Amino acid sequence: MSSIAFSHSACPDWLAAQYRSPDARVGALAGAVRSVAMCERADIRRQFLHAELLQRLQDEQPAHEHTPRLLADWLCLLSAARLLGCGGFPIRRSIGSPRLAECLAVYPPGRRDEGILTIQAGLWTGLREWCHLSCEKLTADGPLAEGILAQFRAADPVGRPRLAGLNAVMIDWLERCRDHGWYLIADDDSLLDALELWLRAQGHGDQGDTT
Repeated sequence: MSSIAFSHSACPDWLAAQYRSPDARVGALAGAVRSVAMCERADIRRQFLHAELLQRLQDEQPAHEHTPRLLADWLCLLSAARLLGCGGFPIRRSIGSPRLAECLAVYPPGRRDEGILTIQAGLWTGLREWCHLSCEKLTADGPLAEGILAQFRAADPVGRPRLAGLNAVMIDWLERCRDHGWYLIADDDSLLDALELWLRAQGHGDQGDTT
């Protein structure tokens, strides 16, 4: 399944089937979940929370036999699911900086004056969340990470407070990682907690970016 479209009227059984189906590839699932997490109101976001999504995350944690592409897509799913509101789970595996370098090269930075692409943002927000959950000691390639930071800065999410907040959270994290020689910091706040703190500070409610 190359793409997944969720409906507001999706029933729990249908969602469970989508989340656990092997036909729903990790990358496509990540895109569908992220769309709900970023664009819908809080009451609608809650409808898409399901134990099967958390189970899918746990079952497909990074393994040494995973390709860099699969690891990158899993990190995208991690960030999407956590932004939706999925809870934490036991971390049973590690990534390691050499494998991380291969993973980050899957969706490399583009021009520094262009805004961050959704797939790039999904990968790097997933990496931030992985560091938060696992506290694994990782470092990123400096020039590559600088390019991603520049693209987050160049983004212009006018009229989209959740996206603006997420970008602000990521810029803050990446700047602190840069100041530590691109050692990736394990923040105490989850991605969602940091986003909601930013939204409250800016006077925004829990509405989505398109509702």
